Amino acid sequence: MGSPIPLSEEVVCCSGTGSGDSRLVSFDAALVDAGVGNANLIEVSSIVPERAEIRTGVPASRLRERVVPGGFYPAVLSRAFSTAPDERVYAAVAACRLDAGYGVNVELSGTGADPAAIEARCLDRLEGMAATRDAELVGEPSVEYAATAAEKGEHACAVAQAVYL
Repeated sequence: MGSPIPLSEEVVCCSGTGSGDSRLVSFDAALVDAGVGNANLIEVSSIVPERAEIRTGVPASRLRERVVPGGFYPAVLSRAFSTAPDERVYAAVAACRLDAGYGVNVELSGTGADPAAIEARCLDRLEGMAATRDAELVGEPSVEYAATAAEKGEHACAVAQAVYL
């Protein structure tokens, strides 16, 4: 039996930051910065289809060209908000293929912005998901994250998402 919805051929991990006078405006600005602000993102769990290519480093301008305004796109979404100028927040996503053929991805958010620590936490979660499936990770994980802090009187948002195209 096949999937009731066509499977995505590509999963793009991307991220962005934004600020504004409210959480909503900062979230919207972060999505625009990431290149997916004109998409309707439908949150999904974390399984990458078998044939889907996992990509990072796709410029936001390229994503804007590919996203149909108002189109619906499955996505694993991570977000973090701050209103404190001394509080740095981050959002991250990571994806990796399993030896079973398909892949998994994870989302992570928090305070601080140490790239090595973020990548290590993402890898730990990916390994945990693989172990749950009696599988092994194949290749290097793709990790994408953004970090930001609020300016005085503003809301800040960091987003990272794995968008299924």
